[in-house]
Amino acid sequence: MYQKNDCETLMNTLMPLAEQMLKELGDFYPFGATLSIDGIVSLTPMNSQGNYQDTKDVMNDLIKTHSAFAKEGCIKASGIVWNGKTQNAEGKDSDAIIISLEHRDGYAVLVGQPYKRKLFRRFVLSPIFTVEGKSEVFANQ
Repeated sequence: MYQKNDCETLMNTLMPLAEQMLKELGDFYPFGATLSIDGIVSLTPMNSQGNYQDTKDVMNDLIKTHSAFAKEGCIKASGIVWNGKTQNAEGKDSDAIIISLEHRDGYAVLVGQPYKRKLFRRFVLSPIFTVEGKSEVFANQ
């Protein structure tokens, strides 16, 4: 279960930061963090030369960056978070903070937290859910 614990360490950094950005800015571009072999969480710096057209470009860049760290053997877990959509219990689309978490030892999960926008950049957060994820960062290790 150490893989799950390592990924939860990343989630406990990424989720509050995403919530803060939503409250302060009303939105956010995808961002990520890694967990080093030594257990240190580091936010992933983005390419300042990146000419991003949409969030998919940012996510692809984050996956490439984390994959390079994984190939170098300097990280054991990766987390990438974005502002996305999910379906609520009634089958309707809902905004959600979504985090893709991966561990080098094969653990992969998507964590989501649906939310509703209110007036004055207020948000009502719904319970967190998890579903099985797929490995992209550590896929070719």
